[in-house]
Amino acid sequence: MTKEKELTCVWNMGYDCSGDVTQEEIMDKQISVPVCELHLKDHKQIMFLHKHGEDVEKVLMSSPEERQALFDKIRKEHPDEELDA
Repeated sequence: MTKEKELTCVWNMGYDCSGDVTQEEIMDKQISVPVCELHLKDHKQIMFLHKHGEDVEKVLMSSPEERQALFDKIRKEHPDEELDA
């Protein structure tokens, strides 16, 4: 029996991981990567913002607080829309 290696989050959003790493399919299920819950949430928000016309590079360069505020603003207009990875 082989011991399973602990997963390590591959994301680097400029802040620490939440520690709870799982293997997730992202980018319309094109790839599968180990990512923590916090960074997966952020990725889904960034994809949502991109889907609604926001420049991804600009979004990524913004602070987490600015990104969250922009997400909250646009999310109010689309409250029932599914967040995709």
